[in-house]
Amino acid sequence: MMIAIPVNKELSDEGDFFVRKMVRGNFLVTDVKGGVYTINQAQRQVRLYMDDYKRTSMAIPFEVLITDRSAEPDSSKWVTRLYNPVM
Repeated sequence: MMIAIPVNKELSDEGDFFVRKMVRGNFLVTDVKGGVYTINQAQRQVRLYMDDYKRTSMAIPFEVLITDRSAEPDSSKWVTRLYNPVM
């Protein structure tokens, strides 16, 4: 299994663990305000945009939670940033 963990410093290869860096490229970035359903709909719309404009994803899209979910119980006020690596 391979997982990705964002870090802010260089790591060394040790034992069963190894470091892979993401290939340089561009990101399609959008902010979404709302809960899980709204985020899933936004991801769907981004995929449709990429299909329409013949953009290729070079990695798995990911999300960054801007709003602290534990501090804000109202999901309509949650802000999530979607990143889609594209070529």
